[in-house]
Amino acid sequence: MKVKEVRIRKGNQTMSDPDFDLLEERQAARLVKVLPHTLMVWRCRTPHKAPPHLKLGRKVYYRRTDLRDWLAAQVVRAREGAA
Repeated sequence: MKVKEVRIRKGNQTMSDPDFDLLEERQAARLVKVLPHTLMVWRCRTPHKAPPHLKLGRKVYYRRTDLRDWLAAQVVRAREGAA
């Protein structure tokens, strides 16, 4: 199944900058391997733990680069001396 990416248009040009590589909530959820509902709960109940997002009207979008950075920040390293 091919993922449709949302693009923002400025005038007659489509923004191809990675910062404008926007994913809809379902696409973002698939990328981070959680349910769309989980993203919504994180946004509403624990915004300090949720991945960065954009609200355009009633729609929520995620930048692919923000999701990659957020995932990288979630890595938990074993403490030294832990068994």
